[in-house]
Amino acid sequence: MDTLDRRRFLTACVAATAASVAGCSRPKADAGDPYTEWMPASDGGAVSAYVDFTLSADESDINPILPLVVPGNDDNGDLAPTVNLDGLRDPLLTFPLRTGGRLLGVGALSLAVVGLGDLVDPARPTTGVTEIVFVDGVTVGLGDFDTADVDERLRTGPERTRFEGVGERGEFTRYESVEGDGVAAVSDTALIVSTDRERFRAVLATWQGTRENAAAADDTFATLLNETDTGHVAVGWEGPVDLDGYTFGDVERAPAGGLVSTADDVIGSVTFEPTAGEMTADLAFRDVDGVDQTQLDARLGTRSTERTLSVDGDHVVVSGRYTAKTVDIDFVAEETPKSTTVPKTVDPPPKVAAAVPDNTFEFTYDERERAVRVEFTKTVSADKVTVTAVESGFTNSTTTPEGLAYLSVQVDPSGDVVLVSVTVDGVSGVVARYDVP
Repeated sequence: MDTLDRRRFLTACVAATAASVAGCSRPKADAGDPYTEWMPASDGGAVSAYVDFTLSADESDINPILPLVVPGNDDNGDLAPTVNLDGLRDPLLTFPLRTGGRLLGVGALSLAVVGLGDLVDPARPTTGVTEIVFVDGVTVGLGDFDTADVDERLRTGPERTRFEGVGERGEFTRYESVEGDGVAAVSDTALIVSTDRERFRAVLATWQGTRENAAAADDTFATLLNETDTGHVAVGWEGPVDLDGYTFGDVERAPAGGLVSTADDVIGSVTFEPTAGEMTADLAFRDVDGVDQTQLDARLGTRSTERTLSVDGDHVVVSGRYTAKTVDIDFVAEETPKSTTVPKTVDPPPKVAAAVPDNTFEFTYDERERAVRVEFTKTVSADKVTVTAVESGFTNSTTTPEGLAYLSVQVDPSGDVVLVSVTVDGVSGVVARYDVP
């Protein structure tokens, strides 16, 4: 699997355009809203999440979204949540950030599985994936795409995730996996990926206007959507739902500290305001077990500088405003610098050398994209293959190298060294290097 590197996402977050956050507009569910455009109306059981990557380093040093919602890698190479929110006890914030993060992690990984993970690309801040919408196991990546490039990636990936074109539907080219149930649709502005063909068709039909969207339905969930700002990160469902299979890591048995359940209808979001160093969280839900207003008043928005809370029967709407001084999580995501020793010669341990045939890796530098593509020309029988760009700090890795076609990594165009390391039975070593011209 093509691993989504944490630093790539952190950099992508702040490298994107500033236009979308200038003035900090907070759109309701209308034209251009992800729930209006992509989420089908349903009779319950619908799960959704959304993230907008478009915050800019030119506007501010605040980089709050992706460290919270995108899984990273632990020291063993396994995927793990990047930020521990256990010290944050305010469910108004933890619901969209923790619960939304678990859903979005699955959505982001689904792009990586089919070879599209590096389309979240800090070297091209106005192209690639700038928003992700996750609906019932269907991932929609929004942005500006080279459809010929995406077509090649889908058609030439490993056999188990390789796709073939099956026709056109409106502005989309449709694909189906050669093996399994995978489906995809690609246009200049959207990528849709799923393994559930019925839900895939429903999402595509919603975009094309032939199926009613969730915000237009005459039901409780639509009411909640229209009472809540979508923001930069959002999560919600129309209960009852089963979150198994939709979340990264263990399923939360008590979302929002137990104030909401998987039987409720709920939507929560966070909007970041970089220039002001503030953020606003919204939460709206219908509590099927009855509302305990004393509990809500005591626990929701406890760290906010200002809060509004409205309760009407089983219907709750709450909003809170936060600053860096009132919330004990960093608005700036700081990476601990790592020192990488660059070997002058390639001399891996014998166990590693035995797993890698001669001339296995070929390097191609794309100056325009500022990236190096490492082709796997022969089969590598190893536990892990990692590609590291020493100067830029970017890393890409796979724990299933057999049959993998390539890994790409962003490099520093002013000068960089790309190292390929292989791990076999706990023993690691550098097996190839490439000096960026």
